[in-house]
Amino acid sequence: MDFLETTTGSLGFMTRLIGVISTVWERALLFVLIVLALGAVIFLFSRFLPKRIRSLALFVLVVGGVSWALYPWTGRDAVVLGVVSGGVLIANSGAFWAQYLRKPVSGRLIDAVMICAVGLAEILLPRPYYLWIRCKLGSDAPRKEPGFGRYIPGVVVASALIVAFFPFPRLAEIGQNLFMSPQAKVIFGPRFGIYTKYDIASMVFDPVSGQLFLCGNGTNTLLVLLPETQEVSDTGIITDKTQFCVFDPDRRQISFANRAAGKLILVDVESRKVVSERALGSVPSGEIIMGYNPSADVLIAASEAAERVEDVDSVQIFDANSLARKLTLDVDPGNLITHPLKPIMYVNFFFRDEGVHAFDLSSGELLASTPSDDRSDRSTVDVTREELLVTSPVHARIQVFDTTTLTPKNSFPTVFGARGLALDAERDLLLVGSILTNQVDVIDLKTRKSLRRYRLGPWLRDIVIDPKSGMAYVSSRFGVYQLKYLE
Repeated sequence: MDFLETTTGSLGFMTRLIGVISTVWERALLFVLIVLALGAVIFLFSRFLPKRIRSLALFVLVVGGVSWALYPWTGRDAVVLGVVSGGVLIANSGAFWAQYLRKPVSGRLIDAVMICAVGLAEILLPRPYYLWIRCKLGSDAPRKEPGFGRYIPGVVVASALIVAFFPFPRLAEIGQNLFMSPQAKVIFGPRFGIYTKYDIASMVFDPVSGQLFLCGNGTNTLLVLLPETQEVSDTGIITDKTQFCVFDPDRRQISFANRAAGKLILVDVESRKVVSERALGSVPSGEIIMGYNPSADVLIAASEAAERVEDVDSVQIFDANSLARKLTLDVDPGNLITHPLKPIMYVNFFFRDEGVHAFDLSSGELLASTPSDDRSDRSTVDVTREELLVTSPVHARIQVFDTTTLTPKNSFPTVFGARGLALDAERDLLLVGSILTNQVDVIDLKTRKSLRRYRLGPWLRDIVIDPKSGMAYVSSRFGVYQLKYLE
């Protein structure tokens, strides 16, 4: 996946991978149902249809069934999938292979197909390939074809093809209806498609008003969601689909960067109006990550620098009150977070294996560095233990570092695809959302053990919590969920 993504410059492969993994149980269930359905149809055809038309009837049924089921979602691709699946089923199940392998002309033609389609023939035509290998090794193909058993390879391969190319939106919808935990509910969305209006990357929860402020690829303006009523209102403040916004709870202000306008923008939560803005200046391309540090009272706007630019610093640090630029840093963060009680910024990287670094926000000095897992993602600070907790999606664990020296400590396991984090300091709980398994893991930080896991939906992103009510709000590429994480 890394190779394909790097050589093509496209995230489409990663998107496809996430879509497959996040619906693996739905696909497994669908596979079993299709196998059973095809088995029942073949049994009925063998009982009530003349032998000469069984294969044709089976092919027509598969093409018609797949086209009918998937055409609203995939259009003409549904017909192609039906033809290929039906063809594979008939080709694997045919009783004609024994005689064709013995004839000189047809035997040479089969030789050419099997050799030219090496790698593909074994997957799509396992039974014919097996019979062909037997012939090439000097064993005659069996003269008497097995009865119902000869259909098994074709049924398995045809079912697997249909499942593999079954549209993700439909499967995700089915999975959410069947498997979502009863403690969770959707409060915004969902719509299972890429770049829909429900694609929310970052959220701010205001504990005073109980409102959620939403930003991400799905909206070009800052949205406000009332969880209790699920009412959504538009502030009209342009965000340029920014994926990061941060909250200053003392001033009750939200800040984000509008890359198109080249501005850092501050919004008052109460009035929902812009109270201040200033020019960002030159920043490298990529998403602009935001941070706020109450100890130094600074705002941080940092480009992830998807394409590095020399002589242009990626990190800009501003006074939170006046928005005067205090300093810049030549570092390209994939993710950043600050210590709640100290003037320290931590950066780590998802696309580049460059470890974890700590910077002094007053001087810009590099305080510490340490290696980390490849593709490390979001992080949070456990102030009680003075530990930096960093997700490791590939290795399904939480990495632990000392907040001052970044000395590694014992990591602990969590869900595969771990990404979003939220800390309930009062109860000593860590919530971890998975981008791949649709789950939120609730971990007891005293024991470092998972207490319970909830299933929500695919491609989970940000998590914010309301400890007072025991509610977590989890955003995803397809909607926002409310989760009672104490039940």
